[in-house]
Amino acid sequence: TATDFEGKTISLSDYKGKKYVVIDFWGTWCYWCMKGVPDMKAYYHKYSNKVEFIGINCGDEEEAFRKCVSEQEMNWRHIINPTDDDLTVKYGVQGFPTKIIVDKNGNIAAYIEGEDPAFYKKLDELFK
Repeated sequence: TATDFEGKTISLSDYKGKKYVVIDFWGTWCYWCMKGVPDMKAYYHKYSNKVEFIGINCGDEEEAFRKCVSEQEMNWRHIINPTDDDLTVKYGVQGFPTKIIVDKNGNIAAYIEGEDPAFYKKLDELFK
């Protein structure tokens, strides 16, 4: 459970039994994270009725993070990785970006490190 960009509480349990969830660990400082933004936006628009996208920003100052989300029109939910409860540790993130697809039952359906086309292929497989 964390607080999103809009100040609202967000938890994976909110989506259990309802929707898949994509968790995207990223940062504005990460070349591959930013390079992948156009594809993330396209897939967000393609599957937003079936999948909740949650961006977890890591390593940025809040102002830079908010500016990037606004300017890049990354219209899905975002949180800043909490310093007191590091989500990169909880999810075993070793590199950036890392994208995790969680199914409706709360199980990890895919764990993809790096800006890899396998992530988008997996979403297409799940929802076609």
